[in-house]
Amino acid sequence: MAKLDLRSFKKFCSVHNRQNLWVFVESYILRDYAALYHISNIRERLETIKQPRPSYIQEVLRAELELQFEIDALMLTLNSMIDLVAQIINEAILTPKLPIRKVRLEDIRKSKSLPIVFQKPIDRLKGNNLYKRIRGYSNISKHIKAIRGQLTIDFRRGIPQVSYSTDRFGSKQPTTLNVKGLEECRKFTKKTIEILIALVVSTLQSAC
Repeated sequence: MAKLDLRSFKKFCSVHNRQNLWVFVESYILRDYAALYHISNIRERLETIKQPRPSYIQEVLRAELELQFEIDALMLTLNSMIDLVAQIINEAILTPKLPIRKVRLEDIRKSKSLPIVFQKPIDRLKGNNLYKRIRGYSNISKHIKAIRGQLTIDFRRGIPQVSYSTDRFGSKQPTTLNVKGLEECRKFTKKTIEILIALVVSTLQSAC
């Protein structure tokens, strides 16, 4: 599949009076930048803890709270990106469109007007464990409670070895997330969504 060219797609939306569609795509782009920002902050915060200083204990306590905040913001951002691809498919492909306030990926998949070419990619997305982690985390964080985590520091090698993982979350198969898992979630979300957006682009262009 050809690489997604968002600049050309923006021009396409302008030419074919698809400005509403571009609003959702642009929102996805902004969310992706936000995800990168949160990942960068997480890495940077972990790195600073490797450098002991007089106020080290206070630094560690503050870092633990900041990491919890950044991870929560990251996971909710990834969840929003998934919601946005549902809005993009709804706006571009479905006839009739679903009400904008009720658009979910599950509803998109059930729509009789969804072309077959979209069905397998959506099924793969929904069946992936990383997708389930993002959705599970976000549902708990938004509707039940804040998901805390634990900062671990190992001094045995001279330079502190620092790691962070969340408490277990999820109802059917409780799981945790560490920094590597967070980066995997972000890469998976971006790759999968851009495959779906590329399908939207090719479908629209074929119809013109």
